[in-house]
Amino acid sequence: MGIGMNISSPIYRFIEFNPMQQELVDTPEMQRLRYLKQLSFVEKVFPDATHTRFTHALGVSFLAGQFAKQLKVSESEVRLVQAAGLLHDVGHLPFSHSLDIFVPQILKGKNIYTHEELGRAIVTGQIKLDLPGAGKIPYILEKYKLNPEDVGSLIAKQFNLKPYLQKIISGGVDADRLDFLKRDSLNTGVVSGNVDQERILQLALVNNNNLEFHHKAISPIREMLNARNVMYNEVYIHRTVNLAETMLKKAVELEIENLSDLPKMGDDELLMRLEQSKSHKVKEIAQRIKYRNLYKIAFQIQMHSTNEKQKKTIDLLKKKETGKIEMELIELINKKRQILGNNQELEYGDVLASFPHVEKIKYEKLFDKQEINVYIPGKRNTNYSYFNVICEEKLKAEVEYAVKEYLENLQ
Repeated sequence: MGIGMNISSPIYRFIEFNPMQQELVDTPEMQRLRYLKQLSFVEKVFPDATHTRFTHALGVSFLAGQFAKQLKVSESEVRLVQAAGLLHDVGHLPFSHSLDIFVPQILKGKNIYTHEELGRAIVTGQIKLDLPGAGKIPYILEKYKLNPEDVGSLIAKQFNLKPYLQKIISGGVDADRLDFLKRDSLNTGVVSGNVDQERILQLALVNNNNLEFHHKAISPIREMLNARNVMYNEVYIHRTVNLAETMLKKAVELEIENLSDLPKMGDDELLMRLEQSKSHKVKEIAQRIKYRNLYKIAFQIQMHSTNEKQKKTIDLLKKKETGKIEMELIELINKKRQILGNNQELEYGDVLASFPHVEKIKYEKLFDKQEINVYIPGKRNTNYSYFNVICEEKLKAEVEYAVKEYLENLQ
């Protein structure tokens, strides 16, 4: 069955993989992750943040195994979380979370709505990516006495049989977060993201079939939560990142009919395809993203107000699709241009609207004797903190004026 592989790592110094992990690493589905940046557009702000989901997956698999061994579970359970940790990102589209919203559209009729569900479908063999040699993952898992359905359920966050195993892969303090916080900190230079992984792992335990931690872990876990908040505020939801993501979503929306093979692409391949589009607007947006010539914020409003008139406007705004808002703004601007004798009309894609996503928060008990509030991200639904309208620099004044009039007359 092979002898496994040894990997040098700037984070863990040395990672030893068993034969099962080696065979999974060598699959095309895993190798594709070399071409997905872990932080998508963050490198537009932090130039060294070009690390990939491939190296992240290696780290998660390693940490998941360390977690399981600390809990003294069976060898088969160790392999189970190692496999799930390694494969947990195989369902990501290019630019990862930026394009999550397109998963249901690309896989219409297959009852798959998230990248985790797509990952499960790939791992179980329900979906085979159009890559040379793809489709071997379920057979490799079975070869090592693992049920692909169990691995897929862990990836899709639906493994209810043994909650402590699910929490290793996806929980308040899991292998995924422990790796990406340390890795992202290293590659962005934001030192607050550094986390004492070893101490947290040493204090993990199983209590009532659930993953918990000894009370001595309170301090390093609080440090981890603080690091996570710093990374989100300074890195993950940076304004420039949101601008690029909003532009990419619009380009993909306009080109979606020609992107049925999106699940097999890497980041650069998608940008290249968009640059080759027959739509000049898609091509323009793709080139702007590539060369960091991004749209600018023309208008921004905070979505919480005590003013009754503003609250009514905000409530109406929340009910509208961003695409509808964009069309109505463009129509308003074009009408004003015609009145002024300007026949150069704006087109769909010149003005973009967005509600930047902010993760929902819930709480979880991690300790038997003492509780600590732990932030656990749920689905990325917006809390409507801000409403942004963006466009190219030369249109900012015109668009800002139009948005204010639009909101004034919103019904």
